[in-house]
Amino acid sequence: MPSPKPSRPITFRPDEPMLKGQLKYILVLLLAMVLLVVVQLSTPPPLDWSPSFSREDKIPYGNFILFALLPDVFPRTAVSIVQDPIYTVLTGDTIDAEARLNRNYASGSDDADDAYDDYRDAEPDSAATFDSASTRSLFRSKSAITQRSTTYMFIGGNYVGSFLPDKLDVEYLLQFVSEGNTVFIAAQRFDASFLDTLRLRVGNYYEVANLGVKTDNAETGGGLSLESKLDSLGINFINPALRAKSDYRTRRTDGSHAYFTRFDSLKAEALGMNSKGYVNYLRLRFGKGFFYLNTVPYAFTNYNLMMAPNSEYVFKALSYLPVQPVLWDEFYKVGRRESRTPLRYILSNEALRWAYYLTIASALLFITFESKRRQRIIPVVAPPPNMAVEFVETVGRLYYQNGDHKDLATKKITFFLDDLRSSYMVRTTAFDAEFYETLARKSGIAESDLKTLFTFITQQGMRSSVSEIDLKQLSAMIDNFYKKSN
Repeated sequence: MPSPKPSRPITFRPDEPMLKGQLKYILVLLLAMVLLVVVQLSTPPPLDWSPSFSREDKIPYGNFILFALLPDVFPRTAVSIVQDPIYTVLTGDTIDAEARLNRNYASGSDDADDAYDDYRDAEPDSAATFDSASTRSLFRSKSAITQRSTTYMFIGGNYVGSFLPDKLDVEYLLQFVSEGNTVFIAAQRFDASFLDTLRLRVGNYYEVANLGVKTDNAETGGGLSLESKLDSLGINFINPALRAKSDYRTRRTDGSHAYFTRFDSLKAEALGMNSKGYVNYLRLRFGKGFFYLNTVPYAFTNYNLMMAPNSEYVFKALSYLPVQPVLWDEFYKVGRRESRTPLRYILSNEALRWAYYLTIASALLFITFESKRRQRIIPVVAPPPNMAVEFVETVGRLYYQNGDHKDLATKKITFFLDDLRSSYMVRTTAFDAEFYETLARKSGIAESDLKTLFTFITQQGMRSSVSEIDLKQLSAMIDNFYKKSN
């Protein structure tokens, strides 16, 4: 009996088909994981309704739009961004800025020092009454950015629309205004020592949507009553030249509406009020300068600026400010800037980051060794062809065969007027002098040309039939409008 032949030893060859197939799957999986990471990083977060009042935020309650429009509001002037406390900006010095940001002096003024008590009882117009010896010596070293008349703007604040700097910053801000500068503050709450110095008092009107509950709460107390109302409170100006026919209506995260309950009418001038008759915008003389205080910071946010009537309120409110260099505050804002996407938060934490990497590695191993096909190949279904051009040609031939020029003219006029309303924010119910003036200003076309166009449109709209020549002329005039417009 012949002896069996020895079996050939099994050797591993890199070029075997099995390894080639695995390499293909590994490359596909790696590409899929890279795409997954890219998608995760590029996926926008859900809409953030938190109030940040920051120039960098395009969220509803950020100030991206307002900051972008400042060069139009203050032409030929410099707009500087400041990210330091008031004391540091005005003196160029630093005193533990981050620690001082968290000190809140808004809960009463019982612990105010004697210098504040003496100054609060003095005449606000006098800059010398505030100019203590220590303040004078420090203020002489103020930074070069404030060597000439300047406007310091604060929108919102570090506690959800609250202007709450510490006492040292308040002291230097008052001195800054007394020397002839301007400060604009839009906030719902103000520092107590700041209000006491200016002899102001702020109250709040609370609205609870759909419940009809109103609470009037001033600094010294308040009451509760029931009233049917809307979910927002109208605001307007007192000056007849600026006052709108209908109130501007803003939206906010809560139902709180702040207003001034007390101010010195000899030093302060009411510029605006809400639909309840409460003053919400003041101009207050202090020394040689002015404070402009507005209690509706949400009116200056992206969401309300995108609403056509409300943008008018912002420009009118800022029109009171002098045209001079502007300091835009970014220090007294809500919180600090952090990563907002879930993936970036995970990667910022060491434990979560390693857990994330381990999960990815486990998924790669699982897919590598368990990626066998378990079903038949799904046939490729070709998408339907694009018949848009053929459809337009068919509709065009139908209109041409029908020969109803009046119907075509009516549709073209309707679409043109709708585009004017959406693009230029003008009313097209009546072609009067105000309409021509507004459209000419926004489109850059002479009023005479506009009158010719809309007179012809009116004539065609009144006719029972339109000729082919008139239809072509109408189309040419509308096309000419778009060529000349901005």
